Amino acid sequence: MWSAGRARRQRGFTLVELIVVLGIVAMIMLLALPRLGDLAPGQKLRATAEELRADIRRVRNAALAESRETVLMIDVESGTWHSAVSNVRGALPADMELAITVARQERTGEGAGGIRFYPDGTSTGARLTLGRGERALLLSVDWFDGHVQIAAPEA
Repeated sequence: MWSAGRARRQRGFTLVELIVVLGIVAMIMLLALPRLGDLAPGQKLRATAEELRADIRRVRNAALAESRETVLMIDVESGTWHSAVSNVRGALPADMELAITVARQERTGEGAGGIRFYPDGTSTGARLTLGRGERALLLSVDWFDGHVQIAAPEA
């Protein structure tokens, strides 16, 4: 049974108190949102690097699975990459830049070339630099085993 004394002690928040707290939270969020926007460029750059790494791995895995050479073609001007064998296609967001260094025999033009993977998983190797504003990431494709590493470029 409820007694009158016990009911008075079990007080909740009033509507006015809840509105004041929500207003304070809203003001804090408004102040924090511009700073959160600064984190997004790095996250977008990292996500694009991870996508490109996954596509490179798919092409390498196709070479291993099908026991034949596969090539990932990269075009810096258009910011795209593709491979006919493994049905891989990708493109950079419009606000990103790409630079590549590939083996001489894999160059197909100024700012274009390929990464060739052999049936044993080895490759011709490559270095790809993704940039967005002041930030950059380096993808290194090892010629010896075809593995891809992502790191910050050395200054």
